[in-house]
Amino acid sequence: MATDTEPAVGTWYYHTGSGRWLEVLDVDVDDELVSVQYASGEFDQYSLDGWYGLDVEPGAAPQAQGAGEPRQQV
Repeated sequence: MATDTEPAVGTWYYHTGSGRWLEVLDVDVDDELVSVQYASGEFDQYSLDGWYGLDVEPGAAPQAQGAGEPRQQV
């Protein structure tokens, strides 16, 4: 399910499709780009249209240990 959540700099989001946490680093409205960093340390960029196509939900910053790992189902 796509998000209608505006990307907010400094906010963490859980990407349910990949099971990974990401933080928004920058939103460039002129170039329509959202720069993110995953908890594992990787960087990526999404177009604004791409962002709204993601299945993300805002959340608290992940724990440092295993932060880049997908959530475990209980």
